[in-house]
Amino acid sequence: MHVCFFYLPFNAKAIVINGCTIEPNTTCYGANLSGTYLGFLDLSGSVLSDASFQSADLRNVNLSDATLSDADLSFANLSNANLSSAFMRDANLFFANLSGADLSYAYLSGADLSGADLSDADLYSADMYGANLIGADLLGANLNSVDLFEANLFEVDLSNADLRFAGLRDANLSNGDLTNANLLYANLSDANLTGTLYNDQTIFPTSFDPIAEGMINASPVPLPAGIYLFLSGLVGLG
Repeated sequence: MHVCFFYLPFNAKAIVINGCTIEPNTTCYGANLSGTYLGFLDLSGSVLSDASFQSADLRNVNLSDATLSDADLSFANLSNANLSSAFMRDANLFFANLSGADLSYAYLSGADLSGADLSDADLYSADMYGANLIGADLLGANLNSVDLFEANLFEVDLSNADLRFAGLRDANLSNGDLTNANLLYANLSDANLTGTLYNDQTIFPTSFDPIAEGMINASPVPLPAGIYLFLSGLVGLG
């Protein structure tokens, strides 16, 4: 795919790529920015609905308050990007790299985040209603107060996750991992947790019964004292 770059005069601040001026508050509906390098640039407040950023390098880019509904960001590198309060309804973030990105208060309803790297991302109070997170990496992500109503997190590893005050109503969390996770005050009503791991360190909302929800306790089972002494004796004989 051929991408044309047009540089403005020496004293200008903006860059034009395929007719799209790269600057804050720009409007580029359906722009073709696939494979481009936009790292560290400021596109805050911009309207980029239906734009294509497929495989683009957007490291540390500022897209705070930007509108990216239906945008194609599949395989894009958005590591450490600022996407706070961005509007990304139905965006395609398939296998995107969002590690360390700021997605606090972002609107990601219906977004496809399957296979995405969200490790260490800040998703505080993000709206992810109906989002697809199958195969996503959320290790170390801040999920405090996130809204995951009807989201699909099948087999997602949420061990050590901060899910306090999270909205997980009707979410699919089956066959996942919630060991050492903090779910205090989370809403788990009608969530599917069948086959999901937890341990004695997992913090659940008051009165929540993980066994009744089909969860699996992954904590080590202590040996009865008599068996322990018997085994100790065998070791001593050896």
